[in-house]
This record gives sequence, structure tokens and C-alpha cells, in this order.
Amino acid sequence: MRTAKINIANFLDNDNIQSIRETISDSAKVFELFRQLGCEHKSTSYMRMHRYGYERAKELAPHLPTAILQQTAKNALASLKSWNSNIHLINAKRKKFNKKAEKKGWDIKPMAVKWEYGGSRKCISYPINLLSLSRRGELTTFSANGKRIRVLHKIPQWFDLRYGDKKLQAGNVCIKGNGVFLNLVFKTNESSNQRGDEVVGLDRGINNIVATSRGEVASSRDNLLTKARYQYNRKALQQKGTRSAKRHLKKMSGREKRFMLDVNHCLTKQLANDNTVGTYVLEDLTGIRNAFRGKAFNRLLSNWSFVQFEFQLKYKCAFNGIKVEFVDPRFTSQKCSLCKRISKGSRNGNRYTCVFCGHKEHADVNAAKNIRDNYILGRFQPSNRSGVV
Repeated sequence: MRTAKINIANFLDNDNIQSIRETISDSAKVFELFRQLGCEHKSTSYMRMHRYGYERAKELAPHLPTAILQQTAKNALASLKSWNSNIHLINAKRKKFNKKAEKKGWDIKPMAVKWEYGGSRKCISYPINLLSLSRRGELTTFSANGKRIRVLHKIPQWFDLRYGDKKLQAGNVCIKGNGVFLNLVFKTNESSNQRGDEVVGLDRGINNIVATSRGEVASSRDNLLTKARYQYNRKALQQKGTRSAKRHLKKMSGREKRFMLDVNHCLTKQLANDNTVGTYVLEDLTGIRNAFRGKAFNRLLSNWSFVQFEFQLKYKCAFNGIKVEFVDPRFTSQKCSLCKRISKGSRNGNRYTCVFCGHKEHADVNAAKNIRDNYILGRFQPSNRSGVV
């Protein structure tokens, strides 16, 4: 699935914009209704909740098109289902916060309970699907309260060139600032032709964004300095507390995220466009943020965008016919990529010097080679446990 984002504010008159705002408001009411019904009846089945909520939803939002009402209800129940399935992760974060809150004298957060989801629609938007959305040529039409809005616009040229076989599936209409955005979701066919046969290990880290088993290293030095500058500026403005400081904080919000998004996009694009690679192998870092490793290190860990890097690499590689696989991360940074024996003392910062065979290499490149070898050999455990010292 790929999404094209188009700002259609210049193509709409005031009546159309007002209709979109009313549709967003009604959609939020329906979302809240079905969230409450799902919690009350302890069910995320749309077929069951439809019996309880459809008539009430039509009374709350009589002008809301039926297709949008149904899609909003399904989204609300999907959010509730996601909450229930992620209770353990939510509580793990709250336990971590409460430990800090006890020391600081802050209010303690209660543990999350199943079927007590209290979320709401945060984005100012409403969903549209193929029942309420169509596109013919350069004309896109979609439903809103009391009317069908027609917009004549083009899909970005780069999007057409890259995804020539796209097929429209769904979308949403979103208002952000002075812009009205139409997000169109297209289904594209992933490439079935593997372009290369080389297996490359990738080691992600805080000091280095990524290191490859080929010996390439992308340093995080400039990124960490930029993040430190943002953190210092936020702290100074929050302490200031004036009107102008708050305006500046609002203006500055999101810049750091966009900065890291761009960095990760550039790196993953470069990796995914390598014609000689058939498979990238990464460590499975699930749950790495759950353990407490000290205040300073945990702050760095919380700012580490390894999930974003992984997400971007996976969808870009899927489009280009490159596989992305995962292996167990244990001991990959302590094991020698040459003799395969393990020692904590072999690694010192970015330097790896094996205490057994004397092999010297960049520590992250050494780890990337171990990740690659673990995948090739089918090993998800250290290859020589007897060599642990």
C-alpha cells in the first residue's frame, strides 16, 4: 500500500470546506459512540455492534453518509482491539513512568485495564473507502455531509512513475492548519524478481545509525548534536514560559521528527536501491526499551528511531524485490566475526579486538558480520557458548 498526499485547499470553496468540517465533527461523534459500545459490550465485532449502534449513530449524525459512518465505526472498534492486545506494553511503560514519578513526587498513572479504552480521534479527519471515493482520470470525487465534492487534480509525477500499476483502495480527508489534505491509498504490486544474491548484515545503533557487513558505517554524530540542540532549546523555552516562548515551542514542534525522518529516508533509499543485494539481515530488537539502563542511556534509547528505520527499509526493499530478515540479537556485539568466540572484554567503544585471536575491526561492522553469519548458518543462538568469558 502506498499513500499519495495532495493539498486540495485551493480547489475548494467555502461551502465545501464547511461541509468537510461538519463531516469530521460527525465522524468524531460516531467514533466515540462505537468506542463506548465496544467497551460496554466487551466486543470488537462490527456485525454485533452494528445492531446496537447504527440507529443511535444516525440520530447523532443524520447527515453523515452511511459509508463514512460504517468505516468510522470499524476504525473505532479496531482501535479498541489494538488497545486490548497491547495492554502488556502499555502497562510496562506506565510501570517505568511510575518508578520515576515516585521519586519526583508526580501523580501515579493507574495500570491499563482491558475494555477500558478511553481514546479519541486525535487527527482532524474522516475516512473514505471505495463506497465514498472514486477517481476517473484526473477527477476525484468523495462524499461529505449533504454533498459529493469533486476535485480536479493530478497525482504527483514521481508517484505515477514509481507506482505505475497502482490501484485505488481507500483514503481520508484531513485538515491541518490552513491546508485540506486528500490522502489517497493505492495498492501496488511488490516486485517478485530478486535483483541480487548477496546477504548483507545490518547493525543498528545509537552512536552509528547503521553499519553493514561490507564495512560501511553511517555515523550518528551530527544527528546526536542536532537532537541535543533541540533538547536544550526546548528546555530553555519551557523554563522561560512567556507567550513568545510558547509560540516558538509550537513552531519548533515536529522539526526534530522531520529531521530524523529525512535522515532515515535517505539511508534506507540508498540501501534498497543496491542491485547486488538479495537479503538484508537485522537484529530483532523487540522489547529493547523495556529494561532500565540508567537515566542518561534511557534518554538516548527513547530518541533512537530504529523502528522507523526498519519500517522504511522493509517497504522499500519489498518494492525492489529484496528480502528483510531478522535474527536473535544476543552476543552479536561480543562475538568475534572471525573465530566466533565470545568475550565482553573484546569490545571497547567503536573498537573490537578479540582477546582470543587478536582480530581487530570496527565494533559495529564486526556485529553486522555476526548478524549476517547467524542468518546464513541458521543460528539464532551464539555459535560457541563454550567460548563465553
